[in-house]
Amino acid sequence: MVIQHNLLAINANRQYNISVNKKCKSSEKLASGYSINRSADDTAGLQISEKLRSQIRGLDQAEDNASDGISLIQIADGALGELESVVHRIRELAVQAANDTNQEMDRDAIQGEVDTLIDQFDTIAYNTEFNKITLLTGDFAAEDDNATTVSDSEIITGLLAGTYKSDYATKSYVINGNTYTADQLNSAMVSLSNVAIAIQIGSYASSYGSYDSQIVNLAKKSVDNALELASQSTASNSSFTGYLQSAASKLNNSDKFGAQSDLAVASATISDTTLKSAADTALAATQATTASAADIGTAVANTLNDATTLSNTLASGLISTTFSSTSTLTDVATAYKEIMAAMAAADVTAGVTPGIHLQVGANQGQSMVVNIANATASGMRLIGAKVGSYAEANQTITVCDYAIERLSRNRSSLGAYQNRLEFTASNNLNQSENLQASESRIRDVDMADEMVNYAKNNILVQAGQSMMAQANSTTKGIVDLLQ
Repeated sequence: MVIQHNLLAINANRQYNISVNKKCKSSEKLASGYSINRSADDTAGLQISEKLRSQIRGLDQAEDNASDGISLIQIADGALGELESVVHRIRELAVQAANDTNQEMDRDAIQGEVDTLIDQFDTIAYNTEFNKITLLTGDFAAEDDNATTVSDSEIITGLLAGTYKSDYATKSYVINGNTYTADQLNSAMVSLSNVAIAIQIGSYASSYGSYDSQIVNLAKKSVDNALELASQSTASNSSFTGYLQSAASKLNNSDKFGAQSDLAVASATISDTTLKSAADTALAATQATTASAADIGTAVANTLNDATTLSNTLASGLISTTFSSTSTLTDVATAYKEIMAAMAAADVTAGVTPGIHLQVGANQGQSMVVNIANATASGMRLIGAKVGSYAEANQTITVCDYAIERLSRNRSSLGAYQNRLEFTASNNLNQSENLQASESRIRDVDMADEMVNYAKNNILVQAGQSMMAQANSTTKGIVDLLQ
């Protein structure tokens, strides 16, 4: 019998503390409902369950993202449906105007409604938004949206109206070993537009011998092209100086077109001395009061020369077509198709995939891209639609057929996107549910099983207290021996 160490009490105390700790942990699990309340409870289980939690929350948010994407698509689809209705009405009016039983004043009245409908078309396109994001202006068009195979006549119609451009501002294209920015490609398109305008004006001049309204309208677009090129930082001075001058010589009949104000603005805002001189020359040229076929011929030659210069400086290696005073509209269409084919086959060296990116998965890269084509009047080639004659009305019918086909194709794509998003959202919910079940099996406590442990540990704690009391009482016998 010893008195220095009460081994019975020490052992009872150790077992008591173990039981207390187990009881505390059981109590904690029962109170929280989790079997893992700290990393020490289950290190591997904690790591797995945290990853599962991350996936679950990501999938839940991805499902919300998919729902937002469906809402966006429904807004775009509804607007495209209204645009189709507008085009159907324009086509109906074009069919009416194509009938030669109409007098000029009748066709003028029809033209007025057509112009109003085209304005409304653009109003819908530019005002269709989701969360203040404009949807139908071509910002989310696919890369090959402008590379759709079209006829030469459609290409020329678009170039004369100035509606064919390269709008991929974030891209750089490697073509035949040369790198082209979107600005450079756009300048090449503007170049082709002015070549087409020059050739068309020359054709009209040969037919009419003087200016008429069609020549004036084309000349207006020529000035727009000149000013657009002047704003392009990638264009060389020599490339668009002639554009301003030749555009002015086309417009030197001030009674029919007030180009002075446009060119005066250009002159006032251009800081480069060479460009300012060109603008001033163009402004002075518009003060003349007469114009002849010879003047037009000179302007055509100037424009073709400048277009050749621009093609050489900005599109070297891009097209094989060259222009001269004998070039035709077919040559221009061929050059356009060359550029489109080169862009479609090019290596893209900058930017991200165009379109609306929807994060529909829980992890990086699990997204889908929704492309919405340019549904503006310009993108549908409705700008400049005329019904003033049988030929113009029939051309407008062709343009409307193209617009209806494009709008319908775009709506079909949006329908496919919506169906895909609905399946994606359903799959995300299914994954989230199954992952939640997996996470629950790892992390949630089995209440019945834990209650058994709690009751057991509670009894052991009480028994430990009793045993410590018994162990401490054994030393009382030593005192009796000492008496």
